[in-house]
Amino acid sequence: MAGRSDPSPRLASGDALRASSDSRGKGRGRHVVHPNLTYRACMRVVYPLLAAALLSACVTGSTTGGQESTQTPAQTPTQTQEPSPAPSPSSEPTPSQSEQPGQTPSQTPSQPDVQVAECTQETFDATRQTIEGQQEAFATGDFATARTFSSQSFQSSVSVEQFQEIIVGTYPFLIDSPELAFPECQRETDTVLMRVEVAGSPSIVLIYRLVLEDDGWFIDGASIAGTREDVNA
Repeated sequence: MAGRSDPSPRLASGDALRASSDSRGKGRGRHVVHPNLTYRACMRVVYPLLAAALLSACVTGSTTGGQESTQTPAQTPTQTQEPSPAPSPSSEPTPSQSEQPGQTPSQTPSQPDVQVAECTQETFDATRQTIEGQQEAFATGDFATARTFSSQSFQSSVSVEQFQEIIVGTYPFLIDSPELAFPECQRETDTVLMRVEVAGSPSIVLIYRLVLEDDGWFIDGASIAGTREDVNA
């Protein structure tokens, strides 16, 4: 209102402050800037920087938050422990069909040792006597007696008539009482193989098979091996 003085102090205007500063600077020999002006000038620079920093922080925070919201947490694969497969029946060792109870796989039924050796003198004499006795019966035409020098199995399967037919048809050279030679005799347990050479032109080689029955040797069969020249060759 008019005629009333304003009690509030008034700030000096910018021109007055600058004039005062100039006068003070001139008095002291240097230019002095008013503190209020320096503070205001700094604020003009600091405020934009703070605003830019705050804006950058907001943008970064919003971007990071958006990325975190869009990213799904890494899912670690759950490992499920599968039960071990049960052994199939085919994988289990099965005992061999040839194995008998009480035998280990490495054990095999023992086989009797087969030994072939030269006849002893006693065996040689006994088998030779049997062959020569049958030969003498052939010479006289007594086929029934000649048959008695054969083994029991042979006699049970071949009659006297059949026996005569076999000798006459296959071994006619035995009927003429030829000279016999016994160059070789081998024994295998209860069996003897005797090589007999029938003298003639040519000489015939027979292989007699004799078996041990009761307390003597009996003829179980005979086969023609060939001529002596062929056999020796």
